[in-house]
Amino acid sequence: MIDAAVTGFLVRDLDGLRMSKAGKPWLGFTVGVGQGEEVQWVRVTCFGPTAEELARRLHKGSRIYAEGPLRLEEWRSKEGVLRHSLRLTARRIELLNQIGRNRPRAKPKSNRTGPAPMVEEQHGPNDDMPF
Repeated sequence: MIDAAVTGFLVRDLDGLRMSKAGKPWLGFTVGVGQGEEVQWVRVTCFGPTAEELARRLHKGSRIYAEGPLRLEEWRSKEGVLRHSLRLTARRIELLNQIGRNRPRAKPKSNRTGPAPMVEEQHGPNDDMPF
């Protein structure tokens, strides 16, 4: 098995959270990795609390980072043609389009009018310059 990390976009809206026979939540979705004609489709699966959280937050176009074991699967289409697909079982997933959205707000600027006071630092010719 190959460990991989992919960055891509959600191809379509989710079908919804599913439950395993053992009652554990899981989520599967397709991510497009790359651009233009170079896009590769990777089927990503995640489990447990991560799946529950992502089911509420992911939508078509969401950008994600996912890492975990990657494997090549073979299957036959309805027409009997042998097909291949990539599947990643995610150990870690991050929403990339959320980066920076929860940063602290900037402090409000003061309402003071007029020019800012000038500050001059006095250095002599033999002073050490603070680098």
